[in-house]
Amino acid sequence: MSKHLTSIVIPVHNQWPVTQMCLRSLFRHTRVPVEVIVVNNASTDGTGQKLTREFPRVKQIENSYKNGFSASLNQGFRMATGKYLATINNDTLPSHRWLGNILRVLKDRPLCGIAAPLSNNTLPDQYLQTDLKRARDIHMFSKRFNRHNQKKWKVSDRLSGFCLVFPRKIWNTVGDFDENYGMGYYEDIDFTYRVRLMGYKCIIAGDTYVHHYGSKSFIQNNSDELARKLSKENREYFMKKWKRDPDLPLDLPN
Repeated sequence: MSKHLTSIVIPVHNQWPVTQMCLRSLFRHTRVPVEVIVVNNASTDGTGQKLTREFPRVKQIENSYKNGFSASLNQGFRMATGKYLATINNDTLPSHRWLGNILRVLKDRPLCGIAAPLSNNTLPDQYLQTDLKRARDIHMFSKRFNRHNQKKWKVSDRLSGFCLVFPRKIWNTVGDFDENYGMGYYEDIDFTYRVRLMGYKCIIAGDTYVHHYGSKSFIQNNSDELARKLSKENREYFMKKWKRDPDLPLDLPN
């Protein structure tokens, strides 16, 4: 295990142009040592070959079937060699100082078990309203906005899985992302809740913005109706598992 390395896991299914844009931005704007692992879930658009050709340093797990989102993350984490682990959706645009800023939260706050940035498409506590669409404008905004300011850090009861960073010891202690959530929805709320149950805090890096296009990166081929069905089923699973509503404040049990 490398003590300075962050292993970033990115589950994908098709959408090569989206993945390509994400990776180009990630490598251009990440100034700390990283290992990138792409979990390729039965893509049929040539993602595997194109990934190998353009990004030879990226490690790739090729599944012959479409694995669930949580299962894909767990696959990547098992391959990872970094002291820190990160998730990031392929439909994001990581920009200036994104990872360095988030890692600083983890290093400066000993009780922080997991941290995440602000975004335009995320949970309410992490939401930052912007009208940004073009990559150039997003990078210009991020260059100005993403400046270290610990006064902007804040504790939350949940974090969105589109971009999460945490020490490997957290994953070793808390365990895998729950694969019963299938293709996604609420697996991030479940994981961050378990982090809090172990006595750690979830902290939003309010000095960091990562743009999230939100094209339903992992279930983009599903209809809105099916997406609603998955969300409803996973919400019910969370409630059965934890005896609480994930859409309400998640206070810890006494």
